[in-house]
Amino acid sequence: MARFNPAEYDDVNSRIDKFWEAYPEGRLITALVSDPNALDEVVFKASVYLTRDDDRPVSVGWAFEHRGKSINDGANFTHHLENAETSSIGRALANLNFKTRKDSPRPSRQEMEKTERQVPAQTPEQKAEATATTASTDITRPMTEEQKQKILAKCRRLKQPVPDMKGWTQIKAMEHYRQLRKIESDQIAAQQQNNPTKTAANAR
Repeated sequence: MARFNPAEYDDVNSRIDKFWEAYPEGRLITALVSDPNALDEVVFKASVYLTRDDDRPVSVGWAFEHRGKSINDGANFTHHLENAETSSIGRALANLNFKTRKDSPRPSRQEMEKTERQVPAQTPEQKAEATATTASTDITRPMTEEQKQKILAKCRRLKQPVPDMKGWTQIKAMEHYRQLRKIESDQIAAQQQNNPTKTAANAR
């Protein structure tokens, strides 16, 4: 898969500049909507208002980030909160049609860099080995202890029943964790509607 060219994408700051130019009386409001006591994984919501008097946002955007475990995780090792907040603003402005490039209006440079962080570069030898073993190995490889503990912790946090994980593969564990993440996002969205907690990000 071809790696992205950063020069082809505007960063979120460029979108913000375009927004202020078009709507000088607008507002950008961000909120940490995930558990403030569990900051290893964070979800931010950004809301866009065209004037300072608008009661309802014309666009919203969501972003998720996790705390990096080492320097190899890039900026998330020290600034995953800031990355999530910035990405949520970028998504909200993209939803308002502030494009970064004509043929790919949605992702910002930060979002593409996030994808790059999650898909590490492979040597030609690693790519050849991965191609040869994906069908026979990746699908049947047993779930790791780390995956199991993450699922258990997420189930406890969300008050979801703990599944019988005997015989689970890594793929099965990944799929179930994604389902738990979806449940978490739905719960956060519902809580936000019932009890909104907003933090202004109005600095230009």
